[in-house]
Amino acid sequence: MKTLKVAREQAGLRQDDLARILGMKQSQISRIESGLRETTEEERMKIAKAVGVSPKELLMSSSEALGAMERMILTSASSEQRKVAATMLRELFG
Repeated sequence: MKTLKVAREQAGLRQDDLARILGMKQSQISRIESGLRETTEEERMKIAKAVGVSPKELLMSSSEALGAMERMILTSASSEQRKVAATMLRELFG
């Protein structure tokens, strides 16, 4: 769940904030973000709601998430905005 960290940060939450919202420990959030702990479907739904994304987005790889974001940007932004956004997304997702 590499994209969880990005979604959490974009929501303005720290790991301990998200843990408190979900009734979990910060260490559990850390393990989920690093891929050391799997989540149940119910947990994914709660996490997704807390960070404002769909459960499916949490299961995407970084490259899949990047592609989805790029497609969304391509449909609604000016040429200059697309260039700036693409650069930012590549920096975020490497």
